[in-house]
Amino acid sequence: MEKIPRDRFLIIIGAMKSGTTSLFDKLERTSNICPPTEDKEPHYFSLKTGQFNYDDLWDYDPKKHSWALEASTTYTMHPRIKGVAGRMRDYGIDPKLYYILRNPLDRIVSECNFCRGKDWSDQSLTITDKHFHTVSNYFVQLEEFRKVWPNKKITLLDFEDLKTNSDEMLEGICKELEVPYTPIEFREDYMHKTKIPTRAQDLAYRYKFIRKAANALLPASVRRGINSLPMLGNREKSELTDSQKDYLREVLGEDMRRFKESYGFPVEKWGF
Repeated sequence: MEKIPRDRFLIIIGAMKSGTTSLFDKLERTSNICPPTEDKEPHYFSLKTGQFNYDDLWDYDPKKHSWALEASTTYTMHPRIKGVAGRMRDYGIDPKLYYILRNPLDRIVSECNFCRGKDWSDQSLTITDKHFHTVSNYFVQLEEFRKVWPNKKITLLDFEDLKTNSDEMLEGICKELEVPYTPIEFREDYMHKTKIPTRAQDLAYRYKFIRKAANALLPASVRRGINSLPMLGNREKSELTDSQKDYLREVLGEDMRRFKESYGFPVEKWGF
């Protein structure tokens, strides 16, 4: 059942680890914008198509709301997840799309560290794996939407502007959406801060039988103690070496130039 006008969906399509949670946090507390009743990332058009009625994600009241907001970063993970824009079109919506972008190499480091020790993430991926750098290939991701909507405006936002001029960014968005603007502070406890698993936790996530055995046989106090042992305790965040940076700049270079030519985004500030 259609509860929301087809052109009243406001979707932050990515990029992962580029400030989408912080941007969502500000927008969901803006007048006339309705956030989902549960998760900000429903992943409907990427992972959960047809599992429920998309419109049911919101308590949308046309008397109070102008936009239904969500922010699923899996919408810009082609080719790992294909056909997102086509599924949006086939569902019948004509959404307003926002895409917030970060230095591609910084984004890769952040995602790689964020994914370490997560059940849903492939723990065998290395920091230079194709998945990480294709998510940072903003030109390729945008082209997937252009194939479906050649003339649709996709608003590009800069992660650095969100960090340094968030009020100005929010004011511009509110003007574009024709909703009232009010300065809003970040909620620190809402932001996704990357926590690196200990060596013990990393082993447990890589080898499920270790995790199952530890959970079954060891009290929580003992498991916490293991995490504090020097050999199994905290570990450093992953970083890119100079040679890895050179490799990624080479892999991404041509499409970054195409991205600048097509969208006017100043990629040279990222070293391209």
